[in-house]
Amino acid sequence: MRGKYQFNSKTRSFILVCLFSSCLSFSQNVNDNKCLSGVEHINNNQYQKAIQKLDTDSCLKGDKSNYYRAKLAYAYKATGNYKNARSNYKKILTKDSTHTQALFHLADIYRKENNDENAVNYYQKLVEADSTNSYYRKILGDFYWNQQNIKGAAMHYLKAYELNDKNVEIIYKLSKLFFKMKLYQRSEELVDEGLKINPKNIKLLKQKANLAYTQKSYKKVIGIVNAVDSIVAKPSNYLVKLKAISLYHTHQFKPAIQLFSKLINRYEDTEILHYYLGMAYKKMDDLNKSQYHFEKAIDEGMSNNLASYFTNLGVVFEEQGNLKEAIKVYKLAYEESNDKVLLYRLAKNYDTYYADKKIALRYYEKYLEQEGDATSKEYTEYAKRRISTIKKEIHFDIDTLN
Repeated sequence: MRGKYQFNSKTRSFILVCLFSSCLSFSQNVNDNKCLSGVEHINNNQYQKAIQKLDTDSCLKGDKSNYYRAKLAYAYKATGNYKNARSNYKKILTKDSTHTQALFHLADIYRKENNDENAVNYYQKLVEADSTNSYYRKILGDFYWNQQNIKGAAMHYLKAYELNDKNVEIIYKLSKLFFKMKLYQRSEELVDEGLKINPKNIKLLKQKANLAYTQKSYKKVIGIVNAVDSIVAKPSNYLVKLKAISLYHTHQFKPAIQLFSKLINRYEDTEILHYYLGMAYKKMDDLNKSQYHFEKAIDEGMSNNLASYFTNLGVVFEEQGNLKEAIKVYKLAYEESNDKVLLYRLAKNYDTYYADKKIALRYYEKYLEQEGDATSKEYTEYAKRRISTIKKEIHFDIDTLN
């Protein structure tokens, strides 16, 4: 006996189609949920779990394959698996050659692997994909800047600025570039443009301080660092150092000493700090402390400034009346620099300290023999007089012996 409900063949076919479609729809929903779960793992920085969910045919072969593949590639990149990340980003580009996310991450991967040729290639493709995007120009400029390719950096920073002259980061980068090229006026003009947009931008204020310091506008440096001090709780050690040096050059020795002393325990380059402390204490006639800091500068000296440290320590010894020690460090200073003035100082100290004037005579003569006299006429005339006098004294001594 037939059931209560009977269907003709068309009705049965329709029901079967509907049931099949529902199954497909259900299956698709299950797969989508699984893929979306993988994306959620990425949002929670659970990259291995994301890879397990996303690296499946159900995510990578559907209509949203490029979307999920990009997420998968990102997860591989985040775990440091650049090989798989590269492979997936390149598969995306086979379907969409202008996929900016894939181009960007491939460039970044090659940059991290120090593969400059491929990195530039993908950065260029990124720019070609969207030539009106100032950000892409900026990152290409950054790449050339980091490679110390000033010409390449200039080309792209200028183009980025042309596309977006209100972007403070681009303004800052271009200002740094002009600073590097010693185009200080243009660099400062850009900084001022940026500060009109964001008056409290620390990067721009630091750049402004650098410009002022380079051009020896020390009062300006102090004002800029004070402005930074009112914005942030603790300015960088570098800016504090610039302020301390500027205080020294504006003859504010006591506050300069206070700042330099604070920096000693928290700044890596203590050599220069000890040098300025030595100079500041010398200006305040505290010769013992001056001597201490010049000696510390010499002990820690790794730069090309050793001659200056030795010379200034020699001046301190000379002012203390310790001529024997002055002679020692003046010799060391001369070995470092071959500065003609040091020959004069050695001659005078030998002349004053030793009864035998022959060594002093030798240094006076060597001083006058040096070409390119950039010293004062007073030194030259004094050396000539002492040479004449010493020779007469030596000649007199010889005659006396006869």
